[in-house]
Amino acid sequence: MRKINLSESIKNFAGQPIKTPEGEKLTLKSILLNSLGSMKGSSGEEHIKIWDLGIKLNKVDSQMELADDEYAIIKSAIEQNNTNYVALIVGQTLKILENGNKAE
Repeated sequence: MRKINLSESIKNFAGQPIKTPEGEKLTLKSILLNSLGSMKGSSGEEHIKIWDLGIKLNKVDSQMELADDEYAIIKSAIEQNNTNYVALIVGQTLKILENGNKAE
């Protein structure tokens, strides 16, 4: 099991929160949901697991525990980068996931 804080802000290289075009802070939750939503599964069963995990993530606003298989799906979604996020976001997101919400 891994704990993650979905409200963690994604920051620029100066440590300032990145804002969406709407002026809201870009969060780990939004990155993960967008990445899961664009992930290409290898089977119908995998697509259902991705969908179920997205629903589960969407219901949580802060701390969340992930089972090892859920973590693997999320990490794969980020690494696939089907949303075309830049390295600033992908690299930071992977570090946050691996280090328990510490991108440093």
